[in-house]
Amino acid sequence: MYHRICTKNTQQVNSLDSIANDLESLANLFVARSIDRKQAREGIERLQKLRTELSLRSTTLAELLSVEGHRPLSLCQLEVGRTLQVIEKTEEAIWELASVKAYDFTDAFQGSKKAIALRKSFGPLFAIIPFNFPLILAMHKLAPAIALGLPFVCKPPLQNVGLFKVLHEIFLAAGITEHTFSFLFVENESISALLERIPFPILSFTGSKSVGLSLRQKFWNRRVLLELGGTAFAVLLNDYPEDRHSLAAKALARSAVNQGGQSCISLQHLFVPQRYFESIKKSIQTEFHAFVEHHNPSDIETVCGPLNSEAATEKVTHLLAEAATQGFESWSPQLIEDHTYPAHYFPPTLVLVPDFSEFLRKKPALLTEEVFGPVLCLHGVGDDISEVALVSYLNATDANIQGSVFTTEEKTAQKFFHELQVRTLLWNEVPSWRADEMPYGGYVKMEKAGGEGWHSGLVGNEGPRQTLEEYTIDRLFVFS
Repeated sequence: MYHRICTKNTQQVNSLDSIANDLESLANLFVARSIDRKQAREGIERLQKLRTELSLRSTTLAELLSVEGHRPLSLCQLEVGRTLQVIEKTEEAIWELASVKAYDFTDAFQGSKKAIALRKSFGPLFAIIPFNFPLILAMHKLAPAIALGLPFVCKPPLQNVGLFKVLHEIFLAAGITEHTFSFLFVENESISALLERIPFPILSFTGSKSVGLSLRQKFWNRRVLLELGGTAFAVLLNDYPEDRHSLAAKALARSAVNQGGQSCISLQHLFVPQRYFESIKKSIQTEFHAFVEHHNPSDIETVCGPLNSEAATEKVTHLLAEAATQGFESWSPQLIEDHTYPAHYFPPTLVLVPDFSEFLRKKPALLTEEVFGPVLCLHGVGDDISEVALVSYLNATDANIQGSVFTTEEKTAQKFFHELQVRTLLWNEVPSWRADEMPYGGYVKMEKAGGEGWHSGLVGNEGPRQTLEEYTIDRLFVFS
């Protein structure tokens, strides 16, 4: 059974063929447009109306995010606020994008020419949204499409029907024409068959690496934009002052388990000098104890809420069990006896690795596989492990979206920045920090002989300005 939100109702459709026919009609509404100042003004007006209508329903949206996704209410309130900012930043970005670029080819061998360039949209959008941040990640994909006037289909998480019913109402109230967009609820297994039938040249996907890369391989002749997660790290170097360790550990503990660790830039690996291993471990354990006292998503104090599904808890359990068979101890705070914990709750867990070289030698799956749960691997780094060796390890993992380095020396931080194959390196800040207007997205690692890894380059590039560029191309008008 397939579901498509129409007006204020959820319409059930038994046939994939009928859905494909409807979506093909939607896709055929596309008209290529040059993004000049007039088009930009129209796009900004649409986004301003959308921002106004969404702001009026902000409380409802936050509550739906929390209830349907079993997520901490405080994080859902923050998500709504960030979503409004994404729309605002998209307004600014499309105005910048609409400026005419001038070229002067005076040195051309075939004669001097001049040229102007404008961005032009090239097709409708099919967007696939993950469960962990469904509103803001949808808006990262949809606000640029709305600004450009692109028809789009959005495949939301199956658990968020109520949220996207309200969002559908908001879009209509903002004046976005109903027949130019659709929210479609289908099983993940149906997506590939559906995309084979309909001419959507832009596919934007956030989710698992296996699904994303299969879409990119199958639809190689389309613009396929992927955000596939990673294994975010932080490195605390020897020179970082000991009197700042406790504060850093508090922030890093939250970064690891915020929203149950269900974020592609949640901290998964923390590297610290071995002589500070025990003191930092105790600081993190103190924070984890506090987190289990608040576990209900409706509790405004909750940081580490439940996982999304039974399958998610099984994955975390399996990864920890495999590490245990290789001799790596895990620690979790005791759950409070008289508290009722929600389904799929997994307590914050610390994997203790006093000697990082041992972890590197045995290579448990935790080393490179994204946990997507509230697990932090605490690694002790001996003086015999050089910064060069540490950089080499990090470059061979999937820790490629964001990472952190804690040091007092800017020159040292810059050295890590130049040598690490990570999209964004944060200095003295947790790796889960993100400004929504910044370029965002990761690499794909390719294996090579000897266990090292190449990175094949970006497979997605989000951020309001970057997404607008991904949805458009430069076209040149050359003249004498």
